[in-house]
Amino acid sequence: MSPLSLHGLPTMAQINLRTGWKGLMIWIVGVIALMVMTATPFAALTPRSTALILAALTIGVFAYYAIVGATRVGDVSFVTPFRYTRMVFALIIGLLVFSERPDALTLIGAAIIIASGIYTLLRERKQNARPAASLSKPTA
Repeated sequence: MSPLSLHGLPTMAQINLRTGWKGLMIWIVGVIALMVMTATPFAALTPRSTALILAALTIGVFAYYAIVGATRVGDVSFVTPFRYTRMVFALIIGLLVFSERPDALTLIGAAIIIASGIYTLLRERKQNARPAASLSKPTA
């Protein structure tokens, strides 16, 4: 099993804070069992791969905190469509870095998701532009 599959370790560390050392031990036993069952030898990362993974992890953590901060401060209907840009960037990186070609169903699904986000943004802007109805009684 490649150490690259250990990319979930930060998430598991957060789960470990809730479950204690027992949760971490169960996770470690599960990883070792998976390695034994698949007869996959442990493969050490090269220094370059380690540096790239650490850089991606660092950038990912800061990006995640930025999008959470934007969601807390900004209007959700405005911020949410920007979260869909992750999908576009993932498709671009997959194409450029990994030479992956998404199939037609993947592109159609991504287009539907992105279009729904844009529709939601435009609908919310239109609804917010309307004057709010007054709840007070009219004066005579």
